[in-house]
Amino acid sequence: ADVKIWCFPQDKGVFEDRLVAKIEHNPEPVIFGLCAVGEVPSAFLDSEEVDFGRLMMNIRAEDQRVRLKNSSALPLRWQILCQDAQVVDSEGAQVSTSTDPEIDISAVVPEEFTVEPMDGTLAAGEERELRISFRATRPASFSFNLLLNVRDAEGLRDWQDSG
Repeated sequence: ADVKIWCFPQDKGVFEDRLVAKIEHNPEPVIFGLCAVGEVPSAFLDSEEVDFGRLMMNIRAEDQRVRLKNSSALPLRWQILCQDAQVVDSEGAQVSTSTDPEIDISAVVPEEFTVEPMDGTLAAGEERELRISFRATRPASFSFNLLLNVRDAEGLRDWQDSG
């Protein structure tokens, strides 16, 4: 008979147990030692702020690059989300970035910016470069946060804020 054993630790650390098998016509049970290493998916960005400075209208800024690294011992999925986006025009008034009233504009990267890629997978210890582009199409000040969420590659756990 086949025996399949799965282990999904919720915390970091080493977990040990044993499997005791009683075999017909064998007076002694057979003991199998089991060991699993628990890991939590985690990743980080090598920069906390990207600043394009002041630009003239219709000028494309030089791309900024940020490195994303999987700092855990297991493969993970990642995604970048926009948070608290604000666009203020030259008069100091808040500007809407969407004509759709159903869209939370604070959760959308302003159209003047491009972040590529916005999601993907990383093997244990793997790094990837994210490219952030900006083109000044109107006189305004832009401010927003990019939130990095991670989860295990198999999707066994929920998304977690990674920084």
